[in-house]
Amino acid sequence: MNVWIGVALLLLGVSYSQGCGNRPFTSRVVNGENASPHSWPWQISLRVNGRHICGGSLIDNDWVVTAAHCVDRNPRPSGYTVVVGAHRRTGSTSVQQTFRLKQLFKHEGFSMRHFRNDVALLQLERPIQASSQVNTVCLPGSGSRAPAGTRCYITGNHQHPAS
Repeated sequence: MNVWIGVALLLLGVSYSQGCGNRPFTSRVVNGENASPHSWPWQISLRVNGRHICGGSLIDNDWVVTAAHCVDRNPRPSGYTVVVGAHRRTGSTSVQQTFRLKQLFKHEGFSMRHFRNDVALLQLERPIQASSQVNTVCLPGSGSRAPAGTRCYITGNHQHPAS
């Protein structure tokens, strides 16, 4: 029993040694301008045949949350790759990592017609190599609520219509 407690504490320490991603205070998109490179380290690019189709967020070292409509046409994990550490849809960076999917879970109540329950979970084939440029988003504890007026941020991988 004590061995399992020790292993659990060790794993907990390892998971917190890198810490989750922190929002940089000076980086945001305004009028379609790009954010600073790697300023949102949890942002991923979901790709089919190397082509960007959707964004998503790293919620754990081997899990991504994205929209269900992004994976609705093909339910097979083998049809997708996830790229972390990328700043643009094409080219590469020194911290970029590419992963195949192990599993794909689309919300069972997803409706393409009404975009209800538009959420999917993607399990990567292996964990990311976390760094200051590639990391998980900080998630609130279960049952926590943000007070009214709390500033929230949305990250994405989308081209602004005016650009």
